[in-house]
Amino acid sequence: MLTDHPKRVGATSYVRFKPQVSFVHRLSALAERVGAKYDFEHWSANAQRFSYIQPSEFRHIYMDHNRVQFQTLTLDTWIERLDEHIDIAKMALDAFGLKDASEVGFEFSAFLEVGMTHPELAELGFGSLMANEAKSIVPDANDWILHLVSGSEDGDRCRIEICPMTRQQMEETFKSQKNIATFVQSPLWDTTLADHLDQIAGDCLYLRVTLSERSSIATHAIERNMRTAVERANAISSSAVSRLRGLQ
Repeated sequence: MLTDHPKRVGATSYVRFKPQVSFVHRLSALAERVGAKYDFEHWSANAQRFSYIQPSEFRHIYMDHNRVQFQTLTLDTWIERLDEHIDIAKMALDAFGLKDASEVGFEFSAFLEVGMTHPELAELGFGSLMANEAKSIVPDANDWILHLVSGSEDGDRCRIEICPMTRQQMEETFKSQKNIATFVQSPLWDTTLADHLDQIAGDCLYLRVTLSERSSIATHAIERNMRTAVERANAISSSAVSRLRGLQ
């Protein structure tokens, strides 16, 4: 489902690790290595973090004392740059003198056009995803939002948020995404982001899938998580949309 609409899906992944007292030196060395190996259009920094920004790809890479994070506004860019992101994650652990990460996480936010208006999605949801009895609480309810969370003792966690959105709600949610201003070269004059929003704006089904693993995560496990994240999120999203449409 997500891979069928890559321009409508934003992706964020992060690798968190144990902070080091010498992080200032290590972080600077990491940023220098990344910048020397990969070509980025822009960068910014202060004493505590570095950012590499690729506005032409809607891509942002962030590094600080205990985390490296990758964000793209479209799923196709996230998939295309996956090998590069895995390499940078490995470089981060090496730069900080670590063999394991403490957490790996992913978030996929999708504005899916499913051929239905907001009122149609809202009404359909009460009969498929939401129990009809929910209307006994608010009899005139005409909208809904569903959160599902699963977790385990070993630190794995999955969360999905589903709701219908009007065009206005969709645009407000899109504009409120973290670091949104970094994806344009000039917030005042660059229309690239606005043009992208115009192409996808409209009534939609919003899905946000969050996956995370918290434990001692070796390098090979980090790579496995990053390579399988889209597949896992795609399966969850497909199941939700199929259920909404009454296909299961």
